[in-house]
Amino acid sequence: MTDQREEPDKVPSLLERESRGGDVADGGLSFQESVMMSYVPTWLTHEGFEEMTRESMGDIEAKFFVPGRESARELIEVKNHRILPAEFWEEVGRFRDLDDGSPDTFHRFVLVGKELGEDVKRLKNGLERVRGPHSFYEGTPIEETSFAGYAEMIVGMGHCEDDARFLFERVEIRDDLTTDEAQWRGVFTGELFSHFPEYEELPGKIVGDVYEGLGDLLRSRRNRSIPRKEVERRILGRVPVAIRPPVRPVVVRTSISDEKEEAGPEIRPIRLDWKDFSGGDGRSYPPPAEWDDRLIGELRQTKEWILRHRSTRRVRLTGNRRHSAALAVGAVFSAVTGFAVEMEVRGGQLWATDAYPTEETPNFPVSASGDVFACERLVVSVGVMRDISDAVEESLDALGLAGAPTLHLHSNEAVRSAEHANKAAKVLKDTIVETLWRSGGARVELFFAGPAFLAMALGHGVNAVAPMRCHEWGSDGSYVPTCELPS
Repeated sequence: MTDQREEPDKVPSLLERESRGGDVADGGLSFQESVMMSYVPTWLTHEGFEEMTRESMGDIEAKFFVPGRESARELIEVKNHRILPAEFWEEVGRFRDLDDGSPDTFHRFVLVGKELGEDVKRLKNGLERVRGPHSFYEGTPIEETSFAGYAEMIVGMGHCEDDARFLFERVEIRDDLTTDEAQWRGVFTGELFSHFPEYEELPGKIVGDVYEGLGDLLRSRRNRSIPRKEVERRILGRVPVAIRPPVRPVVVRTSISDEKEEAGPEIRPIRLDWKDFSGGDGRSYPPPAEWDDRLIGELRQTKEWILRHRSTRRVRLTGNRRHSAALAVGAVFSAVTGFAVEMEVRGGQLWATDAYPTEETPNFPVSASGDVFACERLVVSVGVMRDISDAVEESLDALGLAGAPTLHLHSNEAVRSAEHANKAAKVLKDTIVETLWRSGGARVELFFAGPAFLAMALGHGVNAVAPMRCHEWGSDGSYVPTCELPS
């Protein structure tokens, strides 16, 4: 077994020879451009796709936003010839050197060749055979035995098990992208239609103009960053306004359990991993500081990224989350900052914060009780189809809120539509604002029980009112503080 890497601790540089492939040899450059073009529609389905470049550290690279951590990058090496074992392992060694010298910079490496030598083809087939159904057999003896067999094949080629693991987890090998120039437009068009079916309705000449416009952009930006916004402008600029497909919303997925990213042409959302804020079966939550630092921090980071790198302020929210998190989403992507938020509700419907009530929208009757007097803090409970006032009152002493003024809002009215929910949110907000003014309060302690969309819609409208600390029902049979909504 050998490890062919040299200077594994060396930090990679844009000035090294391997990072200047296009400067010292232009062979295969047109094929390189066609490969990059074929990836553009796929990258655009990644909501966090930020920018791309070519002839930098690798032939082609793409950068992706990941909330709460450094950006992720994908590096693609392109060979316009048959890849034999010696060159293959040299490239893998280069990938490993990049990964060792700059950890966590690249999340995936891709090697694209016109053709693969027999030994490399056999390795690729074995890798795909084991990796393809890997998740289906995860945790079983089949998974362990299959990987061991694949690793044994790599060792038999004179390399080590670490190489096998690196290939399995981080490297994709492709020989399916045509080098026939006459077919490059067809490859791009197929990828575009697969990921953006709305473009199939456009005349062929316009799709051809899109292809030519993107090609011009790539050729003009060697060793320079190309932002996502510029790619999108170049595409839309070649489509007449009258038939231009609408700009898609930015899909953000919140998760409170382990989820695997699906393969295929589907949209890859910006993911917010909030398992730690799910409470679990025992409803045990992190301290408020962690909610503020991580959950609110990731939302703010996501919002700022969207403002810088996307051409829309419309967000589509999918997944699951606690009420505190739903309130936080609405408050961060607030109405006053120009955002509109769609949320998936039961039945697969999309309800949006800009689905405004009409004259036909039913009223939302709310009963109010409590004891309001002058104080800096106001305790507010909201219960829809469920009165939580007694449980809130019983929790106030432990929360250090005993003796604070209270406003308990309750309604037995079911929320029937997005318009109805937005009307309800306004009724709740107006009542809170008026009561806060009467009490002279500067802060709100908020307790909520009701539909998730209503929580998000309420947060969407109250962020300009006053700082609000949310609460969740905890493991000890009382409420505990969670995040503070931005004011």
